[in-house]
Amino acid sequence: MTLVAYSVATPEKWQAVECLFELLTFLLEELQNQKENFKVLKEERLGITCVATGQSVEDILVHNLRENN
Repeated sequence: MTLVAYSVATPEKWQAVECLFELLTFLLEELQNQKENFKVLKEERLGITCVATGQSVEDILVHNLRENN
């Protein structure tokens, strides 16, 4: 992703653009991570990938949810 710099009237406006860029970058990275997680989860569910008991994506996600609640 490329950010094109342009002239702004005040530094505050530039900070807002920079903050928005960081937010969009963060969201894109999170979506890519989720896509990969769901791909692995699907492969585990279909039996394509062999996983030891307690080590599947589902087991880890459930464990993390229980810890956070």
